[in-house]
Amino acid sequence: MIVAFSFGNRVGADGSVEPGPLNRRLAAAAVRAHAATGAVVVAQWEIARVLRTQRLVADEVVRSIEPALRPGGGTEYLNTATVARTAIEGRSSMDGGAVAVVAHADHAARCVDELGRLTVRAGVLVGLALPTDYDEWSGQLWTTNRDRYLAHERSLLAGDH
Repeated sequence: MIVAFSFGNRVGADGSVEPGPLNRRLAAAAVRAHAATGAVVVAQWEIARVLRTQRLVADEVVRSIEPALRPGGGTEYLNTATVARTAIEGRSSMDGGAVAVVAHADHAARCVDELGRLTVRAGVLVGLALPTDYDEWSGQLWTTNRDRYLAHERSLLAGDH
């Protein structure tokens, strides 16, 4: 199994949320991971949308993790822990192989850690290039540059969320 975690997004003038350039690069990394392993790709919706709309892999290979709808409109934010937990739901103990993580390079260690907390062996495939850049136009402020992202990560580790 490959678990692909999104990173940022783009918000349109009409308020619509789109995957953005980093999630397109993460989708490309998921394609390379799938080509190397043949594994199913369980992807956060932004990446799954790119995989499906650009027909980068067969639809039956992709499982999308969608946000829950809020009462009164809008969607719930999918944090890293929720994506990890949702990705492995229904995974039997017999399917104990390692999980390949696709994520932004600065986010990958936390993604692996979150899966580890769920007793899942996970890691980034050796040689798989992950995006290292940031999107200054991201709709998620903490994904617009590395300093903001690392400050955000420190606050999560300190329990300030």
